[in-house]
Amino acid sequence: MEPRTNENWHDGWTIDRHRSIKLQVYGVLRQAIVGARLPPGRGLSEKDLAELLGVSRTPVREALSKLADEGLVVILPQSGSFVAPLSYTGVIDAQYIRELLECGVVADLARRITAEDLAHLSDLVLAQKRAVEAGDLAGFHGLDEAFHRTLAHQSGHPSVWTAIDQAKVQIDRVRRLSLPDPGRPAVAIAQHEAILAALTARDVRAAGAAMRRHLREVLKILDELRGRAPGFFLPGGEDDPPPAPRPPRRTAGRRRAPVRNGYRFGALS
Repeated sequence: MEPRTNENWHDGWTIDRHRSIKLQVYGVLRQAIVGARLPPGRGLSEKDLAELLGVSRTPVREALSKLADEGLVVILPQSGSFVAPLSYTGVIDAQYIRELLECGVVADLARRITAEDLAHLSDLVLAQKRAVEAGDLAGFHGLDEAFHRTLAHQSGHPSVWTAIDQAKVQIDRVRRLSLPDPGRPAVAIAQHEAILAALTARDVRAAGAAMRRHLREVLKILDELRGRAPGFFLPGGEDDPPPAPRPPRRTAGRRRAPVRNGYRFGALS
């Protein structure tokens, strides 16, 4: 499975002039990168993006800078901006952070969950099943997100979700790539049901264990995914300090794409 660019990655997006343009540009680019519609190595020309989205170059530049801070975009001096490859160790570290936070969330929730809370969670799991039956993987992913976000809010620690959301962005990229795999959504639903059963029993230990098993599922597919789609990952040596970037050589005709840590980014626009 090699990454391919979806030329309709913006999905018919239109700008709302009554809201922050920078945040809207940031949002549509972030969704496209996390959802793998803009693959790693894809060049992100400020000029082309501004024309495509119908905005000036300033909000595009600001959005790319914000995405670079999140590790979703790489900005190379004198070369341009590119969708960042996945870091294997980065996903492992993100998983570690997420597991600590979400296992704590369900442990606290098991002590205080109400019948209304349980009904809401049950509805979300049922909606996930319907999305899978309809072949709606994007809808399934959104409902999966809603399930975990709801757990954080019900636990009495809604602000924790902000930290979880920031930590798991690279995990989400891996998960979105794995969703088309046969049986993957069904596994996630079964694990959500196990979490729900532990919460229904108000079993603190079982709730934490069920969440841990669920979150570690991504580790099982990480090596498999890197083998099937190596183009999405930074190759070996990614933990070494990056070399100082060299100015691109001027040659007649098309420039070669830059290399960073053995990863050649896509052709420049």
